[in-house]
Amino acid sequence: MNQENDAPMSPIRVYQQIVFPRNALPAPVGVLAKFSIYLPDQPGSLAGFASTIAHAGGNISFFHYDRSIDSSRVAAEAHFRDKGGPDTLLSSLKEKHYLFTKAQQAPDEIFITMVESVLEIKVRLPNKPGALAAFAELLATHGANVIYMLYNGELDPESADIAMATASPQEITALLQAINEQGYHYRVVYRGSNEQERRTSSG
Repeated sequence: MNQENDAPMSPIRVYQQIVFPRNALPAPVGVLAKFSIYLPDQPGSLAGFASTIAHAGGNISFFHYDRSIDSSRVAAEAHFRDKGGPDTLLSSLKEKHYLFTKAQQAPDEIFITMVESVLEIKVRLPNKPGALAAFAELLATHGANVIYMLYNGELDPESADIAMATASPQEITALLQAINEQGYHYRVVYRGSNEQERRTSSG
């Protein structure tokens, strides 16, 4: 995988992806865009950002957010068919005033959340553009504030680990019901309101 010559100081690093088939010349198969971005610390921000990548034709291959490290920073990688995809994404991100460097602000506030309102799940997602965005949007409709999200397509292209907090334990129940109704497969890793549900799974 060769890094392309981007414009100086581009906030998105773009790499040319090349396959080496047996007994054949190497051939380009697309590009990989890598970057970090800073989002507003509010429910729905991750969903909006992931949707922006999908609308630019990107298929997310890596996505990491950890509130304990930084409440606004997201590290992401996405595959595109050609260099036009990252260019389109960069334009969209700038139009929506996303930040590529952390703005000067007061230290992150620490919110005390009832343990009963905390949920951590491992969810199966289809490996296609927009899959992570669609699931993040579902979380946003239930006011889930994401604490941690990790998707690594190199390790498992159809699995994401997500920890979140909602306004109440009842909202967690409603969220899990909605996840079931939309046909997602998942495993509850931790649910603060019920110790016995930590290993419950949905088919």
